[in-house]
Order: sequence, then structure tokens, then C-alpha cells
Amino acid sequence: MSKGDFRRNVGPSTYTGLLARPRPANRLEEWLNEDKRPILKAWLLDRENALFEHYGIENNDDPDRWRCLVMALARNHVPAYKDPPGRPSDNVFLDQVLARMYHFLKDGSERSDVCVYNEMAASHPDLDVDIKERLKAFKKNKREMFEAEATTAAEMIAEVGRNEAHRYIFNAISMSQGGYFQAQLYRDYVDEWPHIDEDFLEG
Repeated sequence: MSKGDFRRNVGPSTYTGLLARPRPANRLEEWLNEDKRPILKAWLLDRENALFEHYGIENNDDPDRWRCLVMALARNHVPAYKDPPGRPSDNVFLDQVLARMYHFLKDGSERSDVCVYNEMAASHPDLDVDIKERLKAFKKNKREMFEAEATTAAEMIAEVGRNEAHRYIFNAISMSQGGYFQAQLYRDYVDEWPHIDEDFLEG
């Protein structure tokens, strides 16, 4: 598994099956009984595997698997490892490239906002956001950033032409979700310092 590849925000109340049941009280007695010991061993192994599976971590020969499990548990139960309270961080990059496309389509055009919103939605049917509401919220809450994208769009048009500029912005929107999740992964990865490869983050 890749570093940082574990479930986030999985609280103890979500444990099910074997993990939701208390451990046997007579473990030592069962261990000392040769007939019961194999049953106890199997239960202990099943419990271990269930915990790894719960956090989406492969219980294989990877020497990092236990550290990954510790980090996953810490993010659930230790305040210093938990995400700050409140709503998750916004994908501001998506807001920026949507605003850039909005300004690109409005540049030198008399099309209405509704027409532009509809064209953007039709161009990105797989984008799981309401483009109109997203842009309205971005303009209201971060007006400076919203307006700055008009300058960025105009500079792109001047530098590479309308066709290339449109292609760049279109691709940026398409890749925005992947970039956002990659950034989230990097933030989790930083949490593992000093056990991280710093070149990986800087590369």
C-alpha cells in the first residue's frame, strides 16, 4: 500500500463484527489449554486482520504496515493527530479554474451568465458540483481571487491564443479533483515526519 493510504475519520462507533465484540476474559486459560490454544490463535489472527481491513491497510510483509495502522488509529483517537474541527478544506484550485473558464467564455462575448454556466456544465458532465452555485459562492466569499482569474484568462489568451488557452483551462478543470485529493494525501504524509522521504514532497 502507498504511504498515507488509510481511511480518515473512522470513529470507534463504526467498528463492526469481530472488532465490535469484547475480547474473551479467559485468554490465559485458553492459551494454557492445548486443545483450546489453536482456536484462540485463530481468533487473535482474525482480530488483527480485521483491524487492518477496517482501515484499508494490507496486512502483508510490508514493514511499514504497523506504522500506517498506528497513524490511522491516532487520527481517530488522538487529538494532536486529528483534523481541525469544522468543515473540510475547500478545493480552491477548482474554484479558481472554474472562474478562469467563466472569464474566458465571457471575454469579448455578450453571452449571459446563465448561458456560460450551462456551457460549462455541458463541457464537464462528470464534475460533481453545481457550477453556478460554486462560482457565485466563490465570487461572494473570495471576490479578489475570482476577479484575478479574469486577468489570468486574458494573459493566457494573449500568450497562446484562444484555442490553446481553452484547452489548458479545460484540462485544469478535469484534473482539479485529482490534484485536490493528491494535496490531501500530501498533508497526511507530512503528518508522518520524521519517517517520510522529504524528496518525495519536494519533487
